[in-house]
Amino acid sequence: MMNHKIIYEYIETLNPSHVIEVDPKTFEITKDVRQACEVNSCGEYNRNWYCPPHTGTLDECKKAIYKFQNGILIQNIYSVEDSWDFEGMAEAGNKHKEMMRIIRDTLKEKYPDVKFEVYSAGGCNICKKCTCPDEPCRFPGRGMFSIEGMGVNVYNLVENNGLKYINGVNTVSYIGVINF
Repeated sequence: MMNHKIIYEYIETLNPSHVIEVDPKTFEITKDVRQACEVNSCGEYNRNWYCPPHTGTLDECKKAIYKFQNGILIQNIYSVEDSWDFEGMAEAGNKHKEMMRIIRDTLKEKYPDVKFEVYSAGGCNICKKCTCPDEPCRFPGRGMFSIEGMGVNVYNLVENNGLKYINGVNTVSYIGVINF
């Protein structure tokens, strides 16, 4: 069995900006968030195996998230040159996803028999170009589902747990969640 305190302390050694315990049953999963994915402004809708529609229906997403009793929210805040520094934002997003992969891989190694799920910001980026939807995933089980793609209202998740969604001028913030 995973011990929250040990996991929490481990995550803190990776120096994220914030780490807090959360209750997965409080996550608001909404049609509005899913519809934002369907508009495809990020270009990942049906082009990434870990984004909608491959995350499942909203009811399936709710079941997948609400089945867990415990959660840990990780927020990383990165500096960028300005509001138009898309390269800096992408680099920060990649750093965040790498931290989430390290956490997931470490937990899988330490707790191979424990069911847990790790969600990160945005779609999987393991491959330069995802095989979706034409071919199977090259690395099944290695990607992480997008927390937004699961329909979670990230703004409310962050704000309702005492953190800020927007953390100042020339910053970008990313979150990840571990449910167990």
